[in-house]
Amino acid sequence: MSTPSAEETPAPPVGGGAKPYVLGSALGGSLLSLISAGGSLVLEKKKPTAKAIARDFILGAILFLLILQLLPDSTTKLLGYITALVAVPAASVVATVPSAFGDSVAAVAAVSEDLEVKVGVPRF
Repeated sequence: MSTPSAEETPAPPVGGGAKPYVLGSALGGSLLSLISAGGSLVLEKKKPTAKAIARDFILGAILFLLILQLLPDSTTKLLGYITALVAVPAASVVATVPSAFGDSVAAVAAVSEDLEVKVGVPRF
């Protein structure tokens, strides 16, 4: 048996090895419950209940999983960028953000150059 070379070994998953649905569910639930609790404090001037926070956490996790099913590549890339931003010092965040969107812009530009616009009556 031979050991796999660097070209044969698969790349680690985006997000530091964590499953995107677990990390995303936690982030989505936390974000929605934080927004809901903040809105309850500011608008209604009362402390949110544990039941309301748990409900919003579950709804946020379900919403993230729905978005993950609709946009799997984009959501996984977004989670990778978020985890990369957390792992690096704040000084290099400015350098990370433009490079994060540079790959997406280049991919869209490459696809748009290959598209042909046909005008006229469609031929079936």
